[in-house]
Amino acid sequence: MAIHPIDLSTMYSQLDNVSKFNASQNQLAQVLSQNSNKIESQHEFEKIQTVKETEKNAEDGKINPDAKNSQQFAEGENSSSEEKNQNQESKAKNEFVVKNPRIGRIIDITG
Repeated sequence: MAIHPIDLSTMYSQLDNVSKFNASQNQLAQVLSQNSNKIESQHEFEKIQTVKETEKNAEDGKINPDAKNSQQFAEGENSSSEEKNQNQESKAKNEFVVKNPRIGRIIDITG
């Protein structure tokens, strides 16, 4: 059996149809991935834009000076005044504060 030109023309047309179908499937997959990436980026942007409310302290808005959790700070408030004085004195001995009067007054705009 020989291959006739009619057979070749039908084979080429079928190959063309199959290749177009494959190309459309690839494009569809790309579009779907782009849409999902866009949706994810929008959700991330919305998360960034939301304002997170901080916890309110029940101690009349006192700020924890040691940056420890509020429970430890509350326990420190209940300790005796002698312990507080001793803690403050020991901290004062260990801390050195360097102050520069020029900080914040000179602005470098050259680059």
